[in-house]
Amino acid sequence: MNVFSLIAASRNEKRIRDLTGLIRKITWTTQKIGAPGKLEFDFLKGENASYQEGDKVTLAINGVRRFQGYVFTKEKSEKGEIHTVCYDQLRYLKARQSYVFSGCTVGHIIKKIADDFKLTWGHIADTKYPIPSFLVDEKTCLDTISQALTMTAAGSGSQYVFFDDAGYLTLKKLSAMRLPYVLGDGSLAGQYTYQTSIDEGVYNYIKLLRPSEDSGLGEVRIAKSDETIADWGLLQYYERVDQDLNTAQMKEQAKTLLLSHNRLQRKLWVEALGIPEIRAGNSVQIEIAGLGDIALSQWLLIDKAVHYIEPYQYRMALEFSFHTAADKDFAVSWESLQEAIPQKTTSSAGSSGSSGSSSGNSGYRYPHHSGYTISCPYGKKGSAWAVGWHSGTDYVGKGSKKIYAVASGKVVKAGWDNSYGKSVRILHDDGYLSLYAHLSTIYAAVGDRVGNNTAIGVEGSTGNASGSHLHLEIHKGSYHYPSSIDPHQHIKTRLKN
Repeated sequence: MNVFSLIAASRNEKRIRDLTGLIRKITWTTQKIGAPGKLEFDFLKGENASYQEGDKVTLAINGVRRFQGYVFTKEKSEKGEIHTVCYDQLRYLKARQSYVFSGCTVGHIIKKIADDFKLTWGHIADTKYPIPSFLVDEKTCLDTISQALTMTAAGSGSQYVFFDDAGYLTLKKLSAMRLPYVLGDGSLAGQYTYQTSIDEGVYNYIKLLRPSEDSGLGEVRIAKSDETIADWGLLQYYERVDQDLNTAQMKEQAKTLLLSHNRLQRKLWVEALGIPEIRAGNSVQIEIAGLGDIALSQWLLIDKAVHYIEPYQYRMALEFSFHTAADKDFAVSWESLQEAIPQKTTSSAGSSGSSGSSSGNSGYRYPHHSGYTISCPYGKKGSAWAVGWHSGTDYVGKGSKKIYAVASGKVVKAGWDNSYGKSVRILHDDGYLSLYAHLSTIYAAVGDRVGNNTAIGVEGSTGNASGSHLHLEIHKGSYHYPSSIDPHQHIKTRLKN
């Protein structure tokens, strides 16, 4: 029989309360990616069980600490039932922060962030893979670490799991997370549910378009699976790629996307007797014969684990997602063609009186033409910025939220750009480069000629942004973070007469 204890203590441990005898139910949840560990418990308030928000809570099972976190929420019902929600240290990594890393491993990144936020870390595996360059701007620390893990997996070929191991931030290689348990037919598991779907994240027609710099045509490369198109219908993925990609690189990118997305999404939910060692990120052996189209006898990675602990019952529910070898067995077909690209001129963007050329659009103008306020000026100091200050100017439109080019030039980049979200870069005729970040909509395309009356997009909050605004940067010649130019003053001294 499993024996558990639940202790609440103030952070300095001057006040300690044993809640074990009062608890009616404990729910402990872990997820593999992007969420802190969560502990919930319920009891009837009849005895003195005083504890406060921010207090440390520790769950031990059979004498081994399995969760350590902090009280974030307390609720009381009309019946006097108390419901409490606690999170582990990963909850504090939901804070937004900006960082610049160069040649750092994900382990170094975790330690740096943990130290900045005064969090405790334990075993951090050495991935031996230095991420060449990594810039994040106002992104949650948890997202920053998740992105670093993705880059590490792509660059090193090895996957790692990041989690809070009962009070210690931990990084382990995926292969080190296997546990010697077999779940399935006649072995620990009870009920299970199996789902196959093509509803989300499944594509069998990958279409990549590379805009032409000199014409209104774009080169298109299509990788597709005729077999699954016949079975499922045409599920298209479309993306404009950088014009610097050559044809071979476009084909390789299209093939990689097709291999990743042209397969059934398979999910398995298993209910079983509770096993204290099991958490999300572990792998266990699954043995289930009758799943319809397949039979499982393999190691599966746990995406989510929920433990239900009651005085006389302990069970768990596990969630898995997986693919089979047959899912990857298909032929790739190719198509090549050219498509006309509508020119993103001023009139097509909804402005008037300009064709988007520099003629009649000399000088600089502010990016909002209907008035604005500055929500964060260039150079503002604060811990939210990796370099210690804000390297752009944040504008919020007062009327129309349309964003206009600040001067004449050529669009050199348009699309999603990491922490900048949907963004546009324009190389101006005077040699300066402007960057417009966090747009909700982009009107411009690479190669477009624009003037200071050309609408290039709409203000938004994509990427790492809190609230709708435009983040504008000005660079000399080419992009280089952080910019040494104050965008607002740069425009002010060059305003159109």
